[in-house]
Amino acid sequence: MSRIQKAGLFIFNNAEAFVWIAALIALATASPVQTHFTICPFNLAGFHYCPGCGLGHSITLLFHGRILDSISMHPLGIPATAFLLTRITTVTRNSCMLYKCNKPVFSTENHQTA
Repeated sequence: MSRIQKAGLFIFNNAEAFVWIAALIALATASPVQTHFTICPFNLAGFHYCPGCGLGHSITLLFHGRILDSISMHPLGIPATAFLLTRITTVTRNSCMLYKCNKPVFSTENHQTA
């Protein structure tokens, strides 16, 4: 297997981790005092209450060291951040373990069937 194929498999097997890392970087670099674009379907439909609204803002406040403000914005901001960091670690670790055993989850090589 060439290096390019190995790199492609690594990216494929860690795609979920890359998405979560990008999301956390976006939240960490966002301004905690400005409002930002929302993709919340409840908010876009005109409802004033959504159980998840404020979660992203809560994580942004957490990354800026405003822990009490983060908790008051959404009480699940800190647990959600911990969950995402754990998920990133788990996905990456599992992928690395597969590579050490030379058993990638997805392979481009042809397999012969019996």
